[in-house]
Amino acid sequence: MTPENVHEIKKSLLEIFDDKSIEEIKADDLENYAVIRYGTPENFYIDIIGRIGKVATYRDVSQDIEVYEISGVKIPVCGIETLIKIKQTVRPKDRMDLEFLREKLKRRQKRG
Repeated sequence: MTPENVHEIKKSLLEIFDDKSIEEIKADDLENYAVIRYGTPENFYIDIIGRIGKVATYRDVSQDIEVYEISGVKIPVCGIETLIKIKQTVRPKDRMDLEFLREKLKRRQKRG
């Protein structure tokens, strides 16, 4: 993740949350750690993902983006097909997620 991307993430978070700790997020953190977890003042977490191991790169994920709009804010998220690829691990939680995602993809394909 580039320093410019991190700057944009911080800028966006600061538009939503009045929280000085956002300034502590650094591009180096996302190079050293795959995920940085930001705890919001509203007591929920936002995971900022810099990379997804060796399974998927940003370029891979950026090819499969779905955009949802919530309260007028467009939010890009990883698409189902890429999530399925990422969740193919041995962890029990990922297996449960994988089952859910495959079913969701089937339903979506039936709807056309």
